[in-house]
Amino acid sequence: MKDSAHHVINTIFGGFSGGGESNAAKKRYLRQVNHVTELMEEVAFTKTPELSFFEKDSEGVLP
Repeated sequence: MKDSAHHVINTIFGGFSGGGESNAAKKRYLRQVNHVTELMEEVAFTKTPELSFFEKDSEGVLP
């Protein structure tokens, strides 16, 4: 008998997840997101090298 393969696919489901559905909670969450975004603009990131994949790289990854 052949073993069946099992794969996990993580998903995000549902609406707002910032600690409540109230307008105040949404505004508080948005302020936090904006603050983090502003901080990230000030950080200098090193350039990520270009990656290349070939057909043989996918062998054995998924059926």
